[in-house]
Amino acid sequence: QGMSQEKLAEKAKISRSHLSSIEAPNIVRPFSLEVLYNIADALGVRAGDLLNATLPPTK
Repeated sequence: QGMSQEKLAEKAKISRSHLSSIEAPNIVRPFSLEVLYNIADALGVRAGDLLNATLPPTK
């Protein structure tokens, strides 16, 4: 949506570094449902839409 990580993190009430680690494709970083809903609200989407991503195939 053209939003910087800094702005999204601010709207989601989390730190930019936490958001960055959640977004990183090769890092498994646990986060709470509250954080998931905060990010979804900040983006104006449903939380479930953030989970409906295609994962890379495993070897």
